[in-house]
Amino acid sequence: MVPVGRVGGPGLLFGGVGLALAVAMQMLGWLARGDEQLKQVLLDPLFHGSISAVLAAPVLVVMAAIFCWGLAFAVLDSACTWRRMVVGVTMVVIVLAMVPTFAVWDVYFSPIIPLIAVFWTWFCTMMYVNHHVMPCDGLGFQHDVSSPRRHALTRPEVADVAEIAMDVPDPNAKYQPKKRERNQGDG
Repeated sequence: MVPVGRVGGPGLLFGGVGLALAVAMQMLGWLARGDEQLKQVLLDPLFHGSISAVLAAPVLVVMAAIFCWGLAFAVLDSACTWRRMVVGVTMVVIVLAMVPTFAVWDVYFSPIIPLIAVFWTWFCTMMYVNHHVMPCDGLGFQHDVSSPRRHALTRPEVADVAEIAMDVPDPNAKYQPKKRERNQGDG
């Protein structure tokens, strides 16, 4: 039995957990050294030796919140693992693309807080969807997954190919020799 997954509550939970982890790591000072090293690496190629502005931590937290909750709801509402992987990789690319985008205006966007928040949100969400049947995955099931009374579903069984083949008429049957039926009196 596989439990039915929800979208609303887990989406808010996993987005909040990813955001809380990144904010806690920032407040503990674990990200400051990596942020300074990244700033020094990007100083010459992107900022031509000087940075005019740095985004404040509250702005980064708000942006990370938007990324986290957007990612959580997108992954929970996407069917198939490969689509969920594409959504996660796309979100990481979007966060990383914010660095050169803000560099056009000589503003340093630190991608560390949003990256940690996005990765942890995606990780938690993927663990959840791998252990639950999501409503978008339930299209192939015979039970109504939108019913709040249904707590668990079983995976559908693969149909036997011979049973399916019996329902489909053979297109070559009209070209086959006709079978003669035997009468009871024939020996």
